[in-house]
Amino acid sequence: MDGLEYTEKLTPSGLEIDTQAKAFLNETAKWAKFLAIVGFVLVGFFLLFGFVMLSSLDMFSRFIPNLENSGSLLGVGMGIFYILVTVLYLYPLWKLYEFANFSKKALNSNDSHLLTQALESQKSLFKFMGILMILLLCFYACMFLFTLGSFAFL
Repeated sequence: MDGLEYTEKLTPSGLEIDTQAKAFLNETAKWAKFLAIVGFVLVGFFLLFGFVMLSSLDMFSRFIPNLENSGSLLGVGMGIFYILVTVLYLYPLWKLYEFANFSKKALNSNDSHLLTQALESQKSLFKFMGILMILLLCFYACMFLFTLGSFAFL
């Protein structure tokens, strides 16, 4: 343990990655920032669409004969679902944006602490997306089992 502590004290605090790794990180940060900004713009459009759905789907129910009474409820349900899914997508976009900004700052200032923050944001992004994928796969499995069970009663 003494050797490890001694090595840590002698290691400079600057960012120690080679030129090619810096170039890869720089390009990754640019693409991450682009994807995050486009994602934020799309989230804005999807939120707007969700609120439009909340207010206008009952108008469409007048044209569908069997949905006259439940059209507004359908519109509200779909609008709320759309808004919730869109809001759920804000967290990974924010983490992607943080990763891009911290990476660029780390490269510009040669600061390993900022690189650590960038990698923490990236870890949080992947962890969130992984948990979301697990939940989605569980939902699909439940729906599959529900469908199989409903065919058993036919």
